[in-house]
Amino acid sequence: MFDRHVPHGPRLAVTVYDMIHERFPEQFGPRDVIPSAKRPWCEAADVVFAISATTRDDLLERFRLPEDKVVVTPLGVTAAAPSPGPLPFADPPWFLYVGERAKPYKNWAAVLGALSALGPEHGLVCFGPPATTAELDLLATRGLTERVRFAGGDDHDLARLYRAASALVYPSYFEGFGLPPLQAMAQGCPVVSARAGAMPEVLGDAAIFFDPADVDDLSAAMARVLDDGCVAALRTRGAERAAMFTWARTVDATLDAYRALAP
Repeated sequence: MFDRHVPHGPRLAVTVYDMIHERFPEQFGPRDVIPSAKRPWCEAADVVFAISATTRDDLLERFRLPEDKVVVTPLGVTAAAPSPGPLPFADPPWFLYVGERAKPYKNWAAVLGALSALGPEHGLVCFGPPATTAELDLLATRGLTERVRFAGGDDHDLARLYRAASALVYPSYFEGFGLPPLQAMAQGCPVVSARAGAMPEVLGDAAIFFDPADVDDLSAAMARVLDDGCVAALRTRGAERAAMFTWARTVDATLDAYRALAP
């Protein structure tokens, strides 16, 4: 393994989190320099760390790197202690969305469509950047202004929401790993996830999956996750799944690759 390096001298290691810029170039614009910078670094590196097998497969396919040069080092998850504070909704059911909303591949609009198909008692909390004027206008157009709330804060604030939410909804068309669902599972929050990117690889049988291009499928998954029996099973499997992804595992895989590079 790694027989390309010279006997002495510094080694170069590069970590790649995803190939989203390469997959969706139209969503980043012509001035996006990440793809043009990423490939030379990967080609020059002695070892490339990929945070999932999905990202590794993308690298091998798009950059034609030698297979033994790319090593999978999955991320770990740590359950933050929840901070005290108010909740966006006093009563369930309400779903949680975490992360960026602006890029189309994140598929946030699909969650709004699915929410519209559910009863008016269902709410949605979006944790991340503040709402934009365009987003508020979209909610008003869809009659969802009172059913969607926006929240921000640190990991401890997010942990409070994970523990209180009926489920996390993760609708992205593609992710190189998908850390929020694992964070949710570590906090006992059921997960409804798109069957796309690295999510099936990372989440295994511990989530309810849906087709990210099918709003009806998403709506059905959101309704299903509220079933009491389903919630209990998902919490148990989720905790077991999250426990598999430790930072010690990440460190061990990384150190093994470094040792293989040693002269």
